[in-house]
Amino acid sequence: MSLKPAFDRAYDHREHPEAIALRMLEFEETYWEHYGWPEACAIAIYNIARTGDYATAQSYAQWVYARLPKGADRMPSTKTLVEYAQGDFPYDEFNSLHVTLNLLDAGEFD
Repeated sequence: MSLKPAFDRAYDHREHPEAIALRMLEFEETYWEHYGWPEACAIAIYNIARTGDYATAQSYAQWVYARLPKGADRMPSTKTLVEYAQGDFPYDEFNSLHVTLNLLDAGEFD
């Protein structure tokens, strides 16, 4: 079963295509012919890393990177995927988000 039609619908209607991209990664399905798929993968991988599951995020990024077609290295999101494949995540950004959420939970901004 291909998830490509579901990705098309989600992308066209701006209904979280990164969620479908994540499912595609889980089922090891690529969709390089859709220009929005690499970016959606990068967002999905970012969201995994943001939860602290860096190993899974890096594993997915490495899987995508290993399947880059010729010429894909010129796509803007490819640089991000390569960084994630190397384990280079925006840790400062994640930490800042966690600090803010903790302060909100503690009622520091009431």
